[in-house]
Amino acid sequence: MRVYDRYVIVQASIHGSGASGGALNPWSSRTRQDGYEIIEDWIAQQPWSNGKVGIQGFSGPGLVGFLTATTQPPSLKAVYVGGLIDDFFFVLVADQAPDGKLVGLQRGLLRASHRAFEQERSEFVESAGQRLLIRPYRPHDRVEPVPPHEPVEYQIEIFAVGHVFRPGHQLALIICRPPEDDPIGRYSVNSNKPRPRGFPRKSHLFRGGSGTLRRRSERVTYPNFL
Repeated sequence: MRVYDRYVIVQASIHGSGASGGALNPWSSRTRQDGYEIIEDWIAQQPWSNGKVGIQGFSGPGLVGFLTATTQPPSLKAVYVGGLIDDFFFVLVADQAPDGKLVGLQRGLLRASHRAFEQERSEFVESAGQRLLIRPYRPHDRVEPVPPHEPVEYQIEIFAVGHVFRPGHQLALIICRPPEDDPIGRYSVNSNKPRPRGFPRKSHLFRGGSGTLRRRSERVTYPNFL
């Protein structure tokens, strides 16, 4: 801890980093809770604190600061972070039972800034007179920033998987942030009850049959993915 004329700088280590024990997982709820507790249970309670806390960080510390801010600590008044990673898209193909239970079948993952792919090295198939991309080849040799306020198309590869759907079951396609655990082969419970780790509490959920997918009407904001 360093004290300046009018500011105190606190450098803390979340679980699994520095001298702190536990497992390091930036996407876990424990990471965000660490930041919240550091601000509310320690910094804001110190005799030298006026109860107004700010977060500053770049790269890894910036990401942790951003995630901490999503918990909305009452004492947090300003956030200045940079060098963050861009969006990761996680796509889960799942079997949804009539009672709402889901079991993961296959998944795909894409980092938004690495969406570029080479046409000549990618795999396509012909279907109904159209040439469809089925396996994009990504060289990962450059970073393409995501332009703000512009529509961007993302080709997310999902490897082929075989599965028999029972009567009444539906195909579900879930798009969310990367989960804490791999949800393949794991069941979630009804959406009105707690779900096990590996299934997001909220996501863009598509359901359909006969090759059609329909978007759920619920609008989900970014912090709800965290």
